[in-house]
Amino acid sequence: MTISIKNDQLIAHHARNDDFPVKLKSKNALEIVSIGSINIVRDTENIITGIIISNGKARCLV
Repeated sequence: MTISIKNDQLIAHHARNDDFPVKLKSKNALEIVSIGSINIVRDTENIITGIIISNGKARCLV
């Protein structure tokens, strides 16, 4: 899955599915309709060090 900007909106694209809108919940949290949520993990210097993906089947996948 990739997340990109398309027509001034965040869009998630999956190779086998259509594009999905991405909602920015906070600085470190995204919600992808029909897919789940992504939480961004940052270190003490505010650098992204990972992501945590959760949906109905997988929770807290790092």
